[in-house]
Amino acid sequence: DNKTDCVCSPGWYAENGQSCVACPAGSFCEGGNRIQTCPAHGSSPLNSNSSDACTCDPAWYGPQGGNCSFCEEGSWCFGGKKNSCPLSAWSEVGAWEITNCTCVAGYKGADGGTCTRCQEGTWCMFGDEHNCTAGSNSPAQSWNVTQCI
Repeated sequence: DNKTDCVCSPGWYAENGQSCVACPAGSFCEGGNRIQTCPAHGSSPLNSNSSDACTCDPAWYGPQGGNCSFCEEGSWCFGGKKNSCPLSAWSEVGAWEITNCTCVAGYKGADGGTCTRCQEGTWCMFGDEHNCTAGSNSPAQSWNVTQCI
């Protein structure tokens, strides 16, 4: 028996007849002496034994072990999944958590939460509601102080 005849178990690999070592994070080892890297913008835990262990990084989405795409505006991406922002909320490209979704102009609410229409006599921007100055009024769903007349 020669050390070079040994084959490592899945999740492990060896090079040049060395002892088997755990497959590093960001890769997978199906067994034997071969290490394979996860697709671009994907990662995996230590000891991964299949491409299915590769999950897209935050702000990226795609199937387990498959190619990853950059998260589009109006959504947030985590764990390989693309999620839509709540109704009347929007995000920039590359959002990775629901709190990256902010209420659109004319709506108020916490980042990532429910957005409600701005009431008459107020204006709303970036989820914050502001009152019109005394003696002025604005229509519902206003988004700028100049709409207070």
